[in-house]
Amino acid sequence: MTTIDTEQPGEGEPGPSTTAEPSRRQGGTGLKILATIAVLALAGGIFTISSLALFTDSESVTGNAFTAGSVDLVATPATAVVTATAMAP
Repeated sequence: MTTIDTEQPGEGEPGPSTTAEPSRRQGGTGLKILATIAVLALAGGIFTISSLALFTDSESVTGNAFTAGSVDLVATPATAVVTATAMAP
């Protein structure tokens, strides 16, 4: 006589343990991302503060005078110096 196995594959085998230890990788990813962002922000802040010191220096110099006025630009001679004929595009 032939016997038929009615058990589904994996029914008699023990399932995953509910008391398994959590993986060390699960909690570390968010912390690594946060630490990376913090280091980049700190480096950016240091770079910004150090470069602002270079561009905000001021000195007082006596004897300088600034005067508002106008500039007249004239193109002389009014005729072309070089002419070209029969030019093709």
